[in-house]
Amino acid sequence: MKNKIILAVLGVLMSVGSLSAQKTKYDYGTDSVSCVKNLFLVQEFIKQKNYIDAYEPWNHCVTECPKSRKSLYTKGEKMLKALIKEAKDDTKKAEYIDKLMFLYDTRIASFGREGYVLGKKGSNMYKYQPEKVAEAIVIMKKSIDMEGNDSKAAVISKYFSAIYNEFKDGNAPVETLLNEYIVVSEIINHNLTTLDPNDEKQAKSIKGYKTTKNNVDTYFIAVAECDDIVKLFKEKLEANPEDLELNKKALSIMNRKDCTDSELFIPVASFVHKTEPTWESAYGLGKAYVKKRENSKALPYFEQAIELCGDCSDKEALVKSAGLLAISVGKTGKAQALASQLLKINPNNGTAYIIKGDIIRKKAGACGADKLSGASVYWLAADYYSKAKAVDSSEKTKATANKRLGICANHYPTKEDLFFIGLKAGDSYTVPCVGEKTTIRKSN
Repeated sequence: MKNKIILAVLGVLMSVGSLSAQKTKYDYGTDSVSCVKNLFLVQEFIKQKNYIDAYEPWNHCVTECPKSRKSLYTKGEKMLKALIKEAKDDTKKAEYIDKLMFLYDTRIASFGREGYVLGKKGSNMYKYQPEKVAEAIVIMKKSIDMEGNDSKAAVISKYFSAIYNEFKDGNAPVETLLNEYIVVSEIINHNLTTLDPNDEKQAKSIKGYKTTKNNVDTYFIAVAECDDIVKLFKEKLEANPEDLELNKKALSIMNRKDCTDSELFIPVASFVHKTEPTWESAYGLGKAYVKKRENSKALPYFEQAIELCGDCSDKEALVKSAGLLAISVGKTGKAQALASQLLKINPNNGTAYIIKGDIIRKKAGACGADKLSGASVYWLAADYYSKAKAVDSSEKTKATANKRLGICANHYPTKEDLFFIGLKAGDSYTVPCVGEKTTIRKSN
């Protein structure tokens, strides 16, 4: 194989002589013959996944003619990661890691895109050189500041993970974690609301941002305490009480951590809602009323939150909360509409079916004069609770559905009751007050 490559190289070199007399889009450095020869070797060896033999000619090119090809960096990154993974010798592994960092610096100097490449450099420094976590954080922070809403989900995830670990090790204050949570959350939410789920490439990105959001929220919830949040914002707000952006940031964090009982929450939420209503201000005030057991006052705020949210990434959670709240205050028509809206957002949201089951179960006392009509309501409700378990695998949904199914089972007629009216378990039955078909069930 190597002999074939040598022959091919000789053929390439015969055609290289004309390069100096031609204008090309590539910069082959001071020794174009050597550069082209090594570029060819890199291409052939990498094509065979022979990264050991590709390394030296690649190293020559990236050092002597770094502007000759962008593929030196894209394919070189893949090559070096493979060599790092396969390296048995620690010294050799360290050499490859250092060379990977050199690759990123040289790529920036040769082809630009500093913010994007710094994200790669910082992420991989954190992965391969954990002892340099502080330096990696600075690099990733610079990348995120430069890229803004174009920051990659993977970079954000590693950045916040690094800050979290530094906090746990006592090397970063909680204020850093809280402040950076605001920054990265805004970027994540921007992408979740603007990317098109119908575009295959963008749908993949949405999946990445959703995963990153879950990771970032998990770290935040594990660390942030309401006392820390209040301490962080109280002094700032006392100095600038009408700073809308500051109030919005404080509200966002307090909502995430559910600090609705704190002394700061109601004044901040009320100020934001009066000055520039947002879904977070409406949602926050609604939650505050729920905690005061004033659900009727809370519901309109939840509805405002849904309207103000538009297509925000939290819409599913808002509709879900509003639906459950509507059921609790007896607004069954509103609850039905919210459950249907919830299923449009996510057909596998089990809570929507639980809400629908609860609505039907509330008809038990007014569905008919005979015992069977009342029982049929529980059969139909049980269908919806079973559906909730079938589509939603979360433990909370399963537990709620099972509890509701137990309540329904307590109202099923006995085998004898069914016998005397000429029916048997398993037959189809249309619930009179709903008009939906269900399956007859008997008590155990």
